Amino acid sequence: MLNLRFVYATFVIAFGSSFQFGYQTGVINAPIKLMEDFIRNVTLSRNKLPSKEFVSAMSSLIVAGFPIGGVFGALIGSPMSNKMGRKLSLFILNVPMAAGSLLMMCSVLANTFEMIIVGRVLVGLACGAFTAIAPVYLAEIAPVSIRGAAGIVHQLAVVTALLISQIFGLTEVMGTATLWPYLLGLTIIPSVVLLLLLWTCPDSPRYILLNRLNEESAKTALQWYRGPNVNVEEELEELLKEHVDSGRQKFSLINLFKTRHLRSAILIAIVAHLSQQFSGINASTVFNL
Repeated sequence: MLNLRFVYATFVIAFGSSFQFGYQTGVINAPIKLMEDFIRNVTLSRNKLPSKEFVSAMSSLIVAGFPIGGVFGALIGSPMSNKMGRKLSLFILNVPMAAGSLLMMCSVLANTFEMIIVGRVLVGLACGAFTAIAPVYLAEIAPVSIRGAAGIVHQLAVVTALLISQIFGLTEVMGTATLWPYLLGLTIIPSVVLLLLLWTCPDSPRYILLNRLNEESAKTALQWYRGPNVNVEEELEELLKEHVDSGRQKFSLINLFKTRHLRSAILIAIVAHLSQQFSGINASTVFNL
């Protein structure tokens, strides 16, 4: 039986990171026309004539802000996680996440569409890093027997959030001229949830042992996730063995392609991900094609 603390931690991590990525990926779909009207009105209020090309360029920049931020976030996610830890990294990243959500919510009040662009870049930065940190954190705290199943929690939270963003974007719900800013900034809720609740959860036992070299703290964290009555000595021994092996072997990216069985696995992963991207699903999600 799974320890409730592990279930609790899994929910907080997935809701405060993976869910936000999925939501912000799909939420821009419904209110895009409303945002174009907002851009026109703001431009007119500045005593300028909003050309069709200008409005199109600004709305495209709003859409593109998320992946632009995401590129940089994905690049810093793994180094940040290894240096600061999975837990602290999620804490820090939810600050720009919450700030970006707040900027988008307040854009109409401030009568400036530039706040939406900045907000999209900030949430993109955080979400890009989430994709590198959350799956690792979730896998490392999961019991070995369900580690494979725990690995799908990240993607499950992403697609669930995508669905919710589409439902909330309906005109009958929040896809209206008055509510669309709140629709964009709704991810401030999971940000606050993570900032309030994750502090009760320890960092990944594997990270504590392999990066901080603290066996006692790693054992304490492992016991927290498994429960007080579970013997964690065997699992801790496996982590210690991994630590010893990692000190003997330095594995580089080139070795992935030089080692035959690993080369096949990495090529399958690359082709699978490229196939998904080239299928056009992202354009369909964002622009309602």
